[in-house]
Amino acid sequence: MKKRIALAALALLAGSAPVRASIVDVTFIGTQTGGVADVPGLFGPPDSNIAPGPFSITFRFDLSKGTTFPLPQGGTDVLGGTSFGTSSPSLGWSVTIDGKTVNVPDGSEQAQLQVVAGAPSFLDVAVFGPSAALGQVNGAVFDFSSADGSLPATLNTNYDYLVKPGDGFSSDPFFIVFTSNGSGAGLNSGISISEIKFSVEAPAATPGMGLSGLTGLAALGLAARRWRRGAA
Repeated sequence: MKKRIALAALALLAGSAPVRASIVDVTFIGTQTGGVADVPGLFGPPDSNIAPGPFSITFRFDLSKGTTFPLPQGGTDVLGGTSFGTSSPSLGWSVTIDGKTVNVPDGSEQAQLQVVAGAPSFLDVAVFGPSAALGQVNGAVFDFSSADGSLPATLNTNYDYLVKPGDGFSSDPFFIVFTSNGSGAGLNSGISISEIKFSVEAPAATPGMGLSGLTGLAALGLAARRWRRGAA
């Protein structure tokens, strides 16, 4: 993964390609085994554990924000947030467990949506933003790979991908949500995905970045991978 990010950063020096999409939703659907404390009762009774059951998480991105650049091996990386000194492409995310949904409207600190072509092919998502609790951060990381390369490496196409044998996560997916009193709920293991939905809304031509403003973005791309792996 570090090699892919390094190559992506080098691609910045050649300028960015246009991305023909404005708003995209990425949804991971499956089940989770529960067992993690849910003190505020976001997904069930307070002071209980998250119960096993159906699971889904949806991330919404505005591809006109942040920095967009092509990957030399095929694919696209969209990256941004206050930690990088740019606007964030995240419009928030939501988690549904056993029919109960929690919306997290902010992802302003750090956000990344990356698709990478090849065998395997990759769909990597990470979003972090301030929570209602002072000093706490809501966040989620889902790095998924398709062993045979059949996962579309595009930000411009609607698709419904059914997970196959050999597919899986590059690292354990996780999410964490805090309430105003500092208690929270989340999962850092036990998530199994059976389906991925990618929905493109309001297609529009987005100008490429060109060469202006690219100074230092190669280092930024490498830093992005470091904070994501550190968070996992």
